Amino acid sequence: MAESKVGRNDPCPCGSGQKYKKCCAAKEQTEQALISRVTERLQQRMAQEPRPDEATRIQMIEAMRANGADPAYIHAFEKTGLLVFQETMHLIEPADLEAWKMAYEEYGVG
Repeated sequence: MAESKVGRNDPCPCGSGQKYKKCCAAKEQTEQALISRVTERLQQRMAQEPRPDEATRIQMIEAMRANGADPAYIHAFEKTGLLVFQETMHLIEPADLEAWKMAYEEYGVG
């Protein structure tokens, strides 16, 4: 059964007795705005995160090895200091991402 669309001036389907636009529609808009702001902040923060210090870098490498991470991935991290994930690639500067890719591919050549 297809759901019918609720009009802005229709009674809210939650049963509050208010118009949809003053009740759940307003809540949904507020939630979407909050999600958008949080997403934007997270993307900005991830793009600006400093690279790890040497002790942290060594711990991360050891953890990756202990968990069976791809050796080429570890090599690329060692060379560039970047942790690259499919979900965050768009946050990395193109030149840095290219350097990471080259280091990743270099592992198989050596």
